[in-house]
Amino acid sequence: MTAANVKALRAFWAWFVDNEDDLAELLQDDGDDFAAQIHPRIRKATELNWEAGGDDEFALCPRTRAELEEAEQFVAAAPELKRWRVSAARPPKKELTFFNLRDFRFDVRPWIYRLMAFEDRRLFEVQVWTEGARAPRDEVGKAARLAVALALGDRAFVQVIDRVTIFAERPAQSALPFEHLRPHLASVAHPDIVPLLRP
Repeated sequence: MTAANVKALRAFWAWFVDNEDDLAELLQDDGDDFAAQIHPRIRKATELNWEAGGDDEFALCPRTRAELEEAEQFVAAAPELKRWRVSAARPPKKELTFFNLRDFRFDVRPWIYRLMAFEDRRLFEVQVWTEGARAPRDEVGKAARLAVALALGDRAFVQVIDRVTIFAERPAQSALPFEHLRPHLASVAHPDIVPLLRP
């Protein structure tokens, strides 16, 4: 981080801790107003995406290993908070069925996938058949990548997944329901990376 980023980061956390009760109430009352308060202040310190919700949970959304390192620096600078839980990366979704991306809604329940292993099962390609997706192909590709990240959690995604690709046509065999992705990956990955894939 640059000196300007560090200064902005300290300012962000000082503001956050002074306003954490109000921010928690605002998140419950109006997510748009919450975002309007948080987003411009975060942008002074980092370009990382972020997400808030649940029981006063705030998480960054790194997409690369470099971004994960930056996210960890961001969270390490946080003061002790009395009610918020802050994470450098989103955990896996407990149950992934639907999600929205821009103007499109995706249902992953009919999706299937296949794994390709590299680097002694330390890196993987996830090939996805996006059954029922109704969106332009480039948006479907982004949705598939996001779905894998949500299923695995950001930390596992950036460290274990080399790429996510879309099947040109439905595979005739060797594909599994998308809901099996995380436990399947944990069962075949190199032992060194299995802890990243545990719940």
